Amino acid sequence: MSEVFGFSDLSAITRATWEIYSQCQQVAKDAPDGFRKLVKELGSLQGVMRAMTDDYASNTSFFETLAEDRRLMLERCLHACLETLSRLTDLLNHYRELGISDGRHFWQRIRWSTQQMQIEDIRSKLMVHTCNMSLCMSPIENSSLLEIERKMTEAMQEDEEILIALETSRRDSVLMVSPLSVKSNLTNEFEEAFEPALSRPTLPRTSSRGSKSSQQIGYQSPGRPRHASSSSASVMSGSDSSLYGGPAPSYSPHTSRSYSQSLTGKIQVTRALSPPPYEKSVDSLATDKIAWDETSDNQDKQSIGKSSNSSATEFGHNNVMEAVNSAMYQLREVRLQEQLARPIRFEPQNKVHKPDEDTIKIFESSINEERQIRRLITSDWLRVATWWLLKARATLANCSRHSLVSAHGGISMPADSRSVTQQAYVDLLKASYILYDIVLKDEHSPAILTDENRKAILDLSEGINEELSQYTPLDIPEPSILRAQILDIWEPIQPEETSDSGLDLTFGLHTARWIAVNQEDAGSEEERVLYRTFVNAGIGAKKFRMRTRGAPYMFLLTAKDGESEPKIVLCNQSGSLCLQRDFIPDDLPPLINLINSTRTGFPGAQISEPISFKFDNTSVSISFQFEADLAHFINIPKLYFDSVWSREPIDSKEFTETVIFKGSVQTFEQLKTPTMKAMNPPMLIKSCNVRILERSFGEAWRCIRRIVISPSVAERSPRCLEFFMPLSRVQINREELSRQVLLKWSDTCQERSDKTDGNYNTLHSYVYDYTAPNIGIGLQFSTQQNAEDFERALMEINFKSSFSWSEPGGTGRIYDVIDTGTEHKQYKAAVLIQNSGPWRYSDVFYLYRDTDYIYQNASLRVQFPHASYADYISSHSDQLYVADKPVVFSHTEKKTKQAMFKFDSDSVARAFMSSLSPLYELVYSRRIHSLSTKVNMLGSKRSGKGGAEIQLWRRGNTTQLAARWSDNVPDKWLTMSLPRDFSESSKDNLRVGFAKLPYFRGVSLDLMNIMARTPKATSMVSREGAISISFQSVKDREGFLEALRGRPLSSSFI
Repeated sequence: MSEVFGFSDLSAITRATWEIYSQCQQVAKDAPDGFRKLVKELGSLQGVMRAMTDDYASNTSFFETLAEDRRLMLERCLHACLETLSRLTDLLNHYRELGISDGRHFWQRIRWSTQQMQIEDIRSKLMVHTCNMSLCMSPIENSSLLEIERKMTEAMQEDEEILIALETSRRDSVLMVSPLSVKSNLTNEFEEAFEPALSRPTLPRTSSRGSKSSQQIGYQSPGRPRHASSSSASVMSGSDSSLYGGPAPSYSPHTSRSYSQSLTGKIQVTRALSPPPYEKSVDSLATDKIAWDETSDNQDKQSIGKSSNSSATEFGHNNVMEAVNSAMYQLREVRLQEQLARPIRFEPQNKVHKPDEDTIKIFESSINEERQIRRLITSDWLRVATWWLLKARATLANCSRHSLVSAHGGISMPADSRSVTQQAYVDLLKASYILYDIVLKDEHSPAILTDENRKAILDLSEGINEELSQYTPLDIPEPSILRAQILDIWEPIQPEETSDSGLDLTFGLHTARWIAVNQEDAGSEEERVLYRTFVNAGIGAKKFRMRTRGAPYMFLLTAKDGESEPKIVLCNQSGSLCLQRDFIPDDLPPLINLINSTRTGFPGAQISEPISFKFDNTSVSISFQFEADLAHFINIPKLYFDSVWSREPIDSKEFTETVIFKGSVQTFEQLKTPTMKAMNPPMLIKSCNVRILERSFGEAWRCIRRIVISPSVAERSPRCLEFFMPLSRVQINREELSRQVLLKWSDTCQERSDKTDGNYNTLHSYVYDYTAPNIGIGLQFSTQQNAEDFERALMEINFKSSFSWSEPGGTGRIYDVIDTGTEHKQYKAAVLIQNSGPWRYSDVFYLYRDTDYIYQNASLRVQFPHASYADYISSHSDQLYVADKPVVFSHTEKKTKQAMFKFDSDSVARAFMSSLSPLYELVYSRRIHSLSTKVNMLGSKRSGKGGAEIQLWRRGNTTQLAARWSDNVPDKWLTMSLPRDFSESSKDNLRVGFAKLPYFRGVSLDLMNIMARTPKATSMVSREGAISISFQSVKDREGFLEALRGRPLSSSFI
């Protein structure tokens, strides 16, 4: 075999597999489920290839030791794998040819439905390659391999026939599509360029001995014609014949031998040249990526379309799936037989410390009682044995084990701890009896030979003997003392622990994960145990609680990946109970008071005093056995909460601070602005907590925020990161249904030196500049809901809005705010949410009762020329020197600028204006030709002010008219109360006139009373006269009259 295939070839294919896998991961981030499944299969294949390469590197005669048939099978497997990798490489190369630099843009512009069947075809072949490689490297018999190959051949043929029918049907349907439904040229261009990449063969067809072997070994089902793509290559090797690009080539070891394929554009697989070494190891390549490439959001996405969630069976690969599953089952059976043949490793039972016959009878009686209630398997027995080992270990750790035995073996045990250590000795006997007399009674039982049980047996035997070694023969309790201890194998169960109680026992199914000999092995893969001990506990309502002794419950302090807060867990021995929740700062004071009372000698204080904890709706009273346990349990969360104190609201007389958002974040990373790329070195925190705190002052417009990132309790030296955050202009980039959030904003620390004091002396300032953000962060939340809540907290104000709108043209909220100072001024806060490319941000404006605005009915825009907003000032502004200490936020100043609100419908625009008035509703608004006032009925004063915008505001039976001229009119606003029973007798169908009525003029409009205010000329405060309104169309005039009479404005007038 060495003449045919060498280590350099195998190593090059392995490396190519890894590189293609890495490239696929980059574009799989936003891909549909089908492509991500392909990447997963590719990852499994590269794992098998690396294992094979490692075996060959450690044994150069690797191929020579294989039988001839197996060598040929392996050769075909490797060649078929090479073909599929070449095909997949073409796909990736077309990404680059099409100018698509990242997967997100590709999957947004390529119609997935046209590619799904072909992607599934490649995925099924990768699955076959992985299966076949594993089978060839296994000790399975050659006859079994031939039978598996026959089944694979049949499955591949059946699936290919199904796929051909599906593809033909799809193409026929495409030909029948109306020309009007064809997509844009850009989309078609990408689809046409993309499709050949999946179907084009890459290697020339040649005849060879290898292909002959394929025909001899491959099985052709009688009565069924073999498809052309499978006729010359065995399907055992997953021949990568494309259904859409013609038959696949065969591999010949006796040809020129230079089957060089540019798999990744970098690697040439040849006999003449050895491949270059890895530039980076697999581990380093996997960890060099920044956080935003590590975790896919696609588990939360469904935006690509319903077809993205289709399984392989929907595209004709169910036969391959069944064949692969059957083959892998046979492989597992073979490996299980290998496993059964290996001896179990464990330390023999201690001959000195063994239970006597009377103790064994008590143990047997306790065990038989439980066996009558439920059936116990090997893992259950191992968990019970581990329970007693852990309990004895915890007891001895709290009894100053170093004082149990002197250096010369003499007894130096304190009298008050003797009874406790005697119970620990009995608990060790329980563990020893269960392990050696029950579990290992039949060492060849298949149940105890699983990898998990093998590890548990070894750890248990080592742990038991280690603890028993602390006892000398003189330490063994007398039989009478031994009988006085608790000899029951099973811990007592309270009524509330049964399944018919009101407890939520969801976690009970996973209790066993906490019961492990070594603390670092406890919990699931994403969990970490910080401390564990055994306690007494009363569970449930007081009338059901039982007073326990002997600490029958395990109490744990844990941490979980992706979350920062410590958690407490209470579980029992039987596995029917496992309560879990976050440990919060409010849990600390009762524990601290208890330990302080015992240490200061407070009368009646005992360490066994119960402390109440609430798990959802279940009350639990817990009491510790030892002061050291309580101290350890307090110390870990106390040190953590003391380190992250800055994330808690600050108590101050000047302001009030509240937490408006808190949630768990899998990954936090500080990024460079404006590129939003990773820093060098990366500033990354995993499993952290993010909080947004809002600080409110006496004046509502002075409100600011701060964002605090606190690391996990599992960190050795936790330290918070804190950033100043303005109320507005925080830019956020988050795709729909995504858990990933990018943020950028400006603090008050941007240096500016562009001003002088008038004497050529430069003034140095640090300013807030929202146009040039200088802070960038990325967050990967644990859930999509958390990401949505976070975005909402940033974009909105932290209380209920009085009005909101969401249209394609814009989104916003109106809030009623009040200053809590001496004036108690009430006004409105308008939040306008806007888009700038993929980024969103909100502007916050403050609109007071007396304001000036321009309502443009034609364009549906409302403009406020002098809307108030907050500007943020630093602690170093307009100084003659550069800051010599850290610059921070100092205060907020109120400024004004123009604010523009755009709407898509007249009804929403009028509702927006109505939300600014607490009493009136805007029912009509139009641009008119002119509005004139008449001094008397005999003569008129023709208006020279030009056109105006008039509005009708209604409150019950009261109607107010408000008109605004252009800015060149000093007192631009006119308001007056109109009679509802007005009857129009004018023959002019463009004009409406009113008799002598009082009216008001001013430069602003009182939105509460709809009255003009603050005129520049005092004579304009209140006047009286006839009013004549000239409309631009008959339709506008009729709409005005309908609104004036209190009738709903029909759609024809809108």
